[in-house]
Amino acid sequence: MGRGKIVIERIDNITSRQVTFSKRRKGLLKKAKELSILCDVQVGVMIFSSTGKLYDYASNGSIKTTIEQYNRVKGDKLHLANSNSDVKYWKNEAATLLHQLQSLQDDHRKIFGEQLSGLTIRELQHLENQLEMNLKCIRMKKDEILIAEIEELRQKGSLIQQENLDLQNQAMCHITNGEMTAALHTDALRCENGTPVQVRLQLSQPQPQSTNSASGTISLGLHLN
Repeated sequence: MGRGKIVIERIDNITSRQVTFSKRRKGLLKKAKELSILCDVQVGVMIFSSTGKLYDYASNGSIKTTIEQYNRVKGDKLHLANSNSDVKYWKNEAATLLHQLQSLQDDHRKIFGEQLSGLTIRELQHLENQLEMNLKCIRMKKDEILIAEIEELRQKGSLIQQENLDLQNQAMCHITNGEMTAALHTDALRCENGTPVQVRLQLSQPQPQSTNSASGTISLGLHLN
């Protein structure tokens, strides 16, 4: 009668579980040592118990050295795999861009009326619609630029006109102040000569003055042209 099949599952009894762990741990480490000796290979084994205790074996005498060697070899493989993936990716990108460039060059030739012999009626109609749409966009952009330039010139014209008005007002003020100063100076001279003077300031159109006036009246006015 053959041996019964052992079911691989967690052992519920704590004592039985600890005894089984101790026996199989020792057997596993023994098998690892035998494998390294018989086959002349590097073997590293690490076992953590349920309480966190570490049991290990390294054929080269240091589990740390074995781990470093593992990381170095694993890293080289990952780098090689990543390099191969990068090369494949950029090859696909280059092929896609080359295809797009060829399509753009074909469209450019068709727009300028080249290589039209192999096109169907539908393709020619599509090309015509595309040209009309492009022409419409160009006209809209041109009109937009012209409107902006006209508005800019209008603003500059308004600014120049305002500056001219300001200069005219300043000139009128200077002229009026000069006339008033001259008139006051004349009155002062008459007063020094003993001639009575009546000064009358008003904003009015210039009035004719009589040369025979005995009172010597002077009318000062702001002349607006």
